[in-house]
Amino acid sequence: MAGSALGPVAAAVFAKVYDLAIAGGLHEDIPPSPNTFPLVWLELPRERELAGLGNGSIPELELRTHSYSLAGSKSVAQAANSLVLARLRGAALMIEGYQLCGSVFYDDTVQFPDVELNRQKVHEVVSSFRIVVEGA
Repeated sequence: MAGSALGPVAAAVFAKVYDLAIAGGLHEDIPPSPNTFPLVWLELPRERELAGLGNGSIPELELRTHSYSLAGSKSVAQAANSLVLARLRGAALMIEGYQLCGSVFYDDTVQFPDVELNRQKVHEVVSSFRIVVEGA
């Protein structure tokens, strides 16, 4: 399959998590002035090719989820992150034009206390995943 898998994979990830009960919602981009927390930013920062020989394409995409809550409420960011983890870890995704290789791989979670998001002090919890697909 020619082209990038980023668009179809992003659509599949959003379809999997869109209905989570997170007060500030789920976003592809951080809102310019978020006023409702917690919120979750879904980021697909990298796609790399795993196929070495032959005609096929096997893209691996990195997915990061960033859960934010206002400073002083770390447990709220952790709870939002737990909802995302429960939905994505080991998930099967339906990806238009591609076939998922296995399931969504969960790598790790890192917590950052008291970072700044658009001039507001927040807690940030970041989880990393990998998604490997093959052109259908």
